[in-house]
This record gives sequence, C-alpha cells and structure tokens, in this order.
Amino acid sequence: MIVFTRNSQIWVMEEDGTGARWVTDPPRAREWGDAVLPFGDYDPRISPDGSRIVFERMVDDASPHGNYDLYTVGVDGSEETSLTEMGWTQGLASWSHSGEKMVYIVSAVGTEGRYDIYLMNANGSGVTDLTSGIFPPGFLAHCAVFSADDSRIYFVGEWWDWKVLDTSLSCSLSSKDLELGDSVTVSGSIEPPVPGAKITLKYTGPGGNAITQEVTAGTDGAYTDAFESSDAGSWGVEASWEGDRGHNPSASGTLEFTVTEPKRESESGGEDGIPGFPWESTMLGLAAGLSVLLLLQRRQR
Repeated sequence: MIVFTRNSQIWVMEEDGTGARWVTDPPRAREWGDAVLPFGDYDPRISPDGSRIVFERMVDDASPHGNYDLYTVGVDGSEETSLTEMGWTQGLASWSHSGEKMVYIVSAVGTEGRYDIYLMNANGSGVTDLTSGIFPPGFLAHCAVFSADDSRIYFVGEWWDWKVLDTSLSCSLSSKDLELGDSVTVSGSIEPPVPGAKITLKYTGPGGNAITQEVTAGTDGAYTDAFESSDAGSWGVEASWEGDRGHNPSASGTLEFTVTEPKRESESGGEDGIPGFPWESTMLGLAAGLSVLLLLQRRQR
C-alpha cells in the first residue's frame, strides 16, 4: 500500500495505483492563511505492519512556518489519534522497525528555527529531545531514521548560517622580575576553547633576538609554558594562534619582564668584601694590619 498527500489530505492506494481514496479530512483543508503551506495534513508514513499512518497536521498559522501536531490514523481512516499538542513546526516522522517508537523533526518553535530530532513512543508518550543539548543552534539535524535493529538513529546534519568565529587569546606571567637562571611561567587560554590549538610564544630579548616556542592548548583551551632567558635585560613575550577554518587568528598583547644579573654575596651572606668574610670583618682586618705596620716603622727608627 502507498500513502501520500493530495489536496492537503492523506490518501492511500494499492501498489499498482488502483483504489485511491482519502483517509483524513482535516479542518480548513486547502485553506491558505499566513503560513507557507495551506491548512491540512502532510508527510504520511505507514507503520511497519501496514495498519496505521503517522502524519503532521497544520493546526494554526500563527507562525510563518506553520504550526503542526502529529497524528496517527488507521489505513481505513478509523481511530484518528492526536500524538502531540505542542503546535510547533514539527513532522517528517519515521517509525522504528518494531513499530513501537518514532523519530521526528522539530524545525521551529514559533519563529525560532531549531531542526532538532525528537523521539517518542508510538502512542505519543515519552517525548524526548535527542539533539539540542548536543549540537549548537547553528547545526541542523534532519532526515532521521532507525537502524535495522532500532538500537541507533541515523540522520543528516548540516551547518546553517555558518561563519568563522572570532577568538581571543589571553597571556599572563608568573613574575616580571627575574634573575639569570630563573624560569618565567607564561599561561593563558583561547576563547572559545579550541582543544589542540598550537599556540606560538615569541620571546624577544634585549638585543632584538627572538626565540619562539610552541605549546598545545588543552581541552579547556588553556596553555602554559616555561622559559629561561640566557641574557640579562628587558624581554617581551607575545602569544599568537594562526586560526583554522572555523576560527579567526588571534594574538595577545606583548608582556614585558626584566632579567638581571644575580647579586654577588659572600658565603656568610654579606655583599662584596673578601669571599668568605663579611664586610665588617674585612674592614677590621685592614685596620689591624695598618696598626702593625705603623708600629714596626717606629721601632726601626
């Protein structure tokens, strides 16, 4: 048996094209309102056992897309049953092979475009949104069908109003004042997160020499790097990312840090002086030596 839409009604006929007859007669059928289609019933799908038909009926034209609910009816036109009462732009239902469940598409709610896949039992219970929590709003899911064993659902997915996203790249330093031999930690993140993005860090030394290092952003977009300078003076670091097919490139501002020579300290903690002796002990030693020298000179006279 073949089911089809004619005159905004659901019709059936034999496989050889004979015996065509209508099985639904919806209110206001073929009447044009403010939607893209006239009032009526559309997109029939026959159940695996051939006994019932699922279809969507336009119930009002408050939305330009048309608002629909899902129904089932016997192939003989009996037992017409309403499955949903949401009045969304929904339909294109497909039966599971067991005939126990259906998947269908919600393409809009009011004037808001959706294109998400919903699942429900054949009697209209257990309505479940399968895709809106997984995919972003610009991703359209449609043409859903069950696998042969009803364990999975296959569908067509596509991007709508696709555009390259802007990104921002942050950068911070663990310290701005270091000594030779110390490491500075550079960290930041790329927003929105791009897991696996290759971040280039350019370190520019006091003589204009540049050193680049590459780090990989984590699943949350964060990155970190450790750098030990070889020259004292003023340094700068800038993080950059070249972008990809879905994101624009991004760069941080230059951050500066200073590297100085380590202070010379004696073993006892004093500065300068004779190694191993504090400054005060050195001065007392020099004074004592001078006194001895003067005493020897007097005796010689």
